[in-house]
Amino acid sequence: MRTMGRRAERWVRAGWAALLATGLLAGCTEARVDEEQLSALVFTPEGAQIPAVSGLETVRLTAMDYSRREVLAQAEFPYGSGGGTLGGVTFAERLQLVVEGLDALGNPLLQGRSMPFRYLAGDRVDAPRIFLSTPDTFSEATALTGEGDALQPQEVRFQVASPRAGHAAVRLKNGLVLVVGGAQLTTEAAEGLALPGLPEGLEVDSAEDDGGVLDTAELYDPATGLFFPMPSMRFPRAFHTATLLDDGRVLVAGGVTVLDGDDGPELATLASAEIFDPSQPSAPWTLVAGSGEGLSDGRAWHTATLRRSDGSVVLIGGRQIDDGAVEVLGTAEIFNPQRDRFELNPGDEPIEMETPRAGHTAELVLSGRGAGKTILVLGGEGEGGPLRSTEVLTVVGDGARSAFSEGPAMRSARVGHASRTASGNGGRQIVVVGGRGADGALVEEIEAVDVTVGEFTSQGRLSELRDAPSLIELPQTQDMVVLGGLGEDGRPVRAAERLAFNPVDGSYTRVPVDGPMVRARHLHTATLMDNGLVLVTGGVSGASLTSQDDVEFFNADDGEPGFSYEASGGESGFSE
Repeated sequence: MRTMGRRAERWVRAGWAALLATGLLAGCTEARVDEEQLSALVFTPEGAQIPAVSGLETVRLTAMDYSRREVLAQAEFPYGSGGGTLGGVTFAERLQLVVEGLDALGNPLLQGRSMPFRYLAGDRVDAPRIFLSTPDTFSEATALTGEGDALQPQEVRFQVASPRAGHAAVRLKNGLVLVVGGAQLTTEAAEGLALPGLPEGLEVDSAEDDGGVLDTAELYDPATGLFFPMPSMRFPRAFHTATLLDDGRVLVAGGVTVLDGDDGPELATLASAEIFDPSQPSAPWTLVAGSGEGLSDGRAWHTATLRRSDGSVVLIGGRQIDDGAVEVLGTAEIFNPQRDRFELNPGDEPIEMETPRAGHTAELVLSGRGAGKTILVLGGEGEGGPLRSTEVLTVVGDGARSAFSEGPAMRSARVGHASRTASGNGGRQIVVVGGRGADGALVEEIEAVDVTVGEFTSQGRLSELRDAPSLIELPQTQDMVVLGGLGEDGRPVRAAERLAFNPVDGSYTRVPVDGPMVRARHLHTATLMDNGLVLVTGGVSGASLTSQDDVEFFNADDGEPGFSYEASGGESGFSE
């Protein structure tokens, strides 16, 4: 309670005895008229408490403004002291609580963050859940369930029973994660359909009742740690794209599905797209119109890139499967969010690429002239195998047309790689890792292109070679994390590695990650959430390369709470 007319203050009281008994970070029993309590449910995979790990001496509590990366209040208490208070926070549009367990030198042995939430002094706020684990390690995805003294950690799996790989996951504007589609893949299918570009023997299990390709969707809520089923898509699809639009909706496009053919099940690519609206989560998915019935071409293994300049989404390349024939596509088409339809150039003129390609990546150029609307397409597989070439898609003329032109060559030909536009150095660099080379061997070298000069440079080498890895950028340090993929032995990789960003010269240095993944994964997804955890979902694993229904967390060590680095940009080396 608080006295009317006095400035309200927010207090976080740390009562370790109460915490260890009930999982309550704030266990205050003393009544004061000018304070309110803020409670947080702190838990690990082993229990609802801060564990007494070896070397733990201090607990640090931080209240920060998540949007501004600003520390609002911070305090440290000896682990054995029994408690303390943290005060002075009266308002935050997106308040985040950070709990760290430190050793004698101030190094974090445990860390966890709440999801951001709005707070005004006097508000009643449900106690946020904070998952604690060792920094830079993986752990089973765990939720805290139950009430009162019955709170217990529970392993989290997909809510919809079917396992999935080759699915898509996207973080929504409200912080939830949409997981959609995918396939039930295995090397031991009773009735299987082989997919192009995948390991030999890995097939869609078409003997399943759903044909082995899923139309299901579910939302992961980091605030509760649980998945919730959503309405199913209109079409089952795998190896599709899912893109968050500027208005918060999600565009799902293309993909491969299983049809009933004259001689039994057969694979086909979808020339359709549909939209999920999180503001109407129970509403059916909406089909998208286009130059034809939807997309101009059925396509899978393509890319979808959101242009910041106008919010449009550009689909590029991919493979088309029709009557068993596989074609690598050399076209692009653009989703217009103002008209909710796909379009080509004026007059329905095709947007033709320099080279047809699939299994490539496409990154938005964020620096210099054309920033926010220029796209760099990297590598992929053409008719002759993996490509070293890149090409640039720019807006030309009066801004109504898009055209491709030749870009700078990469140092290595590669397909099935991962890339990301780095936010460090003003977004001047695009980093490329992994994939298979011209001779089918996995590519070891990490490379990056500085878009202000248009030249690729070496950034060292991966310690673990991998095809189709995930690549995540951490928002504060701008470090990159490489995880999962398929290794040299043809089995999924458990190892992860970190590319540490140097803000002085924009280079990256490979450093090890403390712990391997809980499960080796290939054809999975990795999504960075607002609580600092990376949600790793599904994929194939094990000797049989079978789709999985479990998920795990990576607790990314992203620097001190509130730390941030900003760098200036430069002129783009790509012409419009």
